[in-house]
Amino acid sequence: MPLISEIIFAGFKSDPDYVIYTNSDVIIMPNLIEYILNNNPDCMAISRLDIQDIDSFDRILEQKVIPIRYEIAGFDVLVFKKDWFNKYKKHFWSNFLMGAPYFDPSFAGL
Repeated sequence: MPLISEIIFAGFKSDPDYVIYTNSDVIIMPNLIEYILNNNPDCMAISRLDIQDIDSFDRILEQKVIPIRYEIAGFDVLVFKKDWFNKYKKHFWSNFLMGAPYFDPSFAGL
């Protein structure tokens, strides 16, 4: 299994303005991208909103979903701005494996 830090560092190899790491069971909606573009955050740690089962992805696009709860046990999306990350990247080298517990609150704390 890869190290989370390797995945995030690899994201910056193509010199993007931002890298967004997300768990595979999370859907990133346009309002997150709009928020990033309009507010230029340095970094963000985001918990997911669990929704009721859907029968079509169109229901998500039409924003016709039924929320169940915010997941408070961890963070499913991490957003890093290039300049901020380059300044603090030494703190993000870790031995956390992808999918292992504790990496997300540790990174969120940083």
